[in-house]
Amino acid sequence: MISVYAILAVLTATSPLLDVTDTMDRGATVVYTVSLDHETVYWITLESVGGQTNFDIVTASSEMNFEHFMNLPYGEDFVYAQGFTIVSGMEPGNESLTLPASESGLVYIVVHDTGGNGGQFTLKIQ
Repeated sequence: MISVYAILAVLTATSPLLDVTDTMDRGATVVYTVSLDHETVYWITLESVGGQTNFDIVTASSEMNFEHFMNLPYGEDFVYAQGFTIVSGMEPGNESLTLPASESGLVYIVVHDTGGNGGQFTLKIQ
């Protein structure tokens, strides 16, 4: 139990890799690109601001064709990204998950409005 607290203390003491508050239109998908360090475990949190939203999140590997992803219609973009999933959060409400980086490099963080309401959210990776 002490080791869990030590890991949490380290995670909360470091600067986040990504810390953003954003707004998404109804039914939209947004994507962020981040670069991970080899053999590092990241903690991802996705939280609704105001609590009336339902967003899902996928971390997609660099094998995903970004140009193809960007040209897909609503809904199909998120389904396409799921084909390259490293980790995902698909539960109603807020999401909290860990992302182990087995190698250094680029990943895509894809957030999709599954609730159909849009709204504001905060996304943090540390």
